Amino acid sequence: MASARSFSAIVTAFAFLAISVSSAWGQALDIPTIVTGAHGTDSWASLHYAHQFKTDIDDTLTEMSRDSVQLIAGHRFQLNDDVFLIGNVAYQGSYYDFSKNNDPAQLVWNDIHQAGLLMGVGWKASENWTLVALALGRTSGESGADFGDTLTGGAALAVDYTWNENLTTGVILGVISQLEDSAAIMPIPTIDWRFAEGWRFQFGVAEMAYPGIGPVLSYRSGPWQFALGGSFQKRRYRLDDRRGPIDEGIGQEQSFPIFVRAGISPTPKMDLSFMIGTALGGKIRSEQNGGARIFERNYDPALILGLNAGFRF
Repeated sequence: MASARSFSAIVTAFAFLAISVSSAWGQALDIPTIVTGAHGTDSWASLHYAHQFKTDIDDTLTEMSRDSVQLIAGHRFQLNDDVFLIGNVAYQGSYYDFSKNNDPAQLVWNDIHQAGLLMGVGWKASENWTLVALALGRTSGESGADFGDTLTGGAALAVDYTWNENLTTGVILGVISQLEDSAAIMPIPTIDWRFAEGWRFQFGVAEMAYPGIGPVLSYRSGPWQFALGGSFQKRRYRLDDRRGPIDEGIGQEQSFPIFVRAGISPTPKMDLSFMIGTALGGKIRSEQNGGARIFERNYDPALILGLNAGFRF
């Protein structure tokens, strides 16, 4: 088994790579949520809800708050000892409230709906190596947006190497189209490391009410689990045709929430948790149809409260 120093080097390298490419991930952030189902779980479902409290948008009178909901369900179909299929459907709702808005022509939208379908085929190439090829299609837009203008898609390859029962590392390589932007070329490192009794470090998807990429450190004692983490998140969506200068344009929000989470597993196949966090580095942006920027501002750190439920079958 590698030394603790070697493990530390692995973690540091993964974190550095993730930070250096995070701005290019864009809407590709939901892929790892699905891939996790390939690691021994036949069926999975999760429900996440979060409320981001009002925060001020810099150099404006506007305040913004948001409710977010995510529903995910998926299944792994084992074809033989080495080959399997995975499928996943996901819905994310982002329900915005802009108040005291002094320029609604530049910055205002309401309910955002995002839905995705992912299919993949996996191959356990050896005792250590697992490969999963993925295809993804999705819609992301405000209520009233033209459905055809909300569609994006792409493909990815997830590669995992299992060092031992306590350590798996990997990478997800993909190309995902983005609304009114160039395709995102996506190298996402992943790690799952149980480095001590009860302790676990993960890098990849950080599950909140909107999927993001980042580190999570957790500790489990009996049915109880506690976690500390963070995730880079970027939301980009098509607006409807009632927005003046931004008719059928683009709305975008990005941030890096940090959070603590406490939860319990009432049964071996169910997890319930409560999360409190703060959205840091928040930025809100609007663009014309075609991608020309109209408005871009930072927003102040915002308190987030959330509830999560996960099920395995």
